Amino acid sequence: MKHALLFPVLSMVLLMTACRREPVGPDGCGNSSQDVLKEKADPQPVPQGDPLSQEELDRAVIGVLETNNDFQWPMVDLRTLWSATLYNDHSVSIGYKPANVGNIDDIIATIDIRKAEWRAVHDALINLVLEELNNGARVKVTLADILVEDDPVLLMKLLQAYFLKKDYDAVIDCGRKLESDKSFKKAEERISYAWAYYHKGIMGKAEETFMDMDRSFSNYVHRLEYCKFLLAIKRQDAFRDKLKTLMEEFEVMKGTERKFNINVIRQARELYSKNPTP
Repeated sequence: MKHALLFPVLSMVLLMTACRREPVGPDGCGNSSQDVLKEKADPQPVPQGDPLSQEELDRAVIGVLETNNDFQWPMVDLRTLWSATLYNDHSVSIGYKPANVGNIDDIIATIDIRKAEWRAVHDALINLVLEELNNGARVKVTLADILVEDDPVLLMKLLQAYFLKKDYDAVIDCGRKLESDKSFKKAEERISYAWAYYHKGIMGKAEETFMDMDRSFSNYVHRLEYCKFLLAIKRQDAFRDKLKTLMEEFEVMKGTERKFNINVIRQARELYSKNPTP
């Protein structure tokens, strides 16, 4: 992939991610990234030493998973985050917002990022990344080398925001744009896409989507939601068969895989106990 970010850039982005209420030009940008970005009150210190190896990174992730029965990247330190960018596709998703904006969880689906104060932060971050990458570099990096704004991950997050807002038409619109993307095939956001069809009364498409995610010894969250869907449309026999198959797979699951799936196993057991086989 061509959008790799070096560690100095990643650390700078983590240090500077808010917007001052400065005047902006007609294009929505200030005079420079320094006009818009400001350092966080509690910046993370720059890690010392080398990044983690792939094996060390895997152990760190498993350790968090075993401790919390869950894993999210905010649970790890900056050195681990930096190390993670060196493997797989080397990409980093950067969230941003103006400094005067608080928690956006409840309003994310209504935000217009084309507004001047949002665009100012967007442009300033890009300028900062380019400045850091090109500082002392013999071969200059261009915007096209690093930026992927149509990343399907971002579209999936938007889909989920629309689902939480119960805007099922918007969910379906996002899902249709993602249908050809390989990463969407197993993404949990695709569950919301299937449920959106259910809520719109388009049962055939809902079941078709759930069925496509029904893969043995994988997609456990997706398949549990498929069971719930079958129960919702009163397909009792099919519901019991699917849930029984899922429970049988859980019985042979061991070690780290079982710990990783502990939440869905618990939910499946609760669903089974509430809907026992006659």
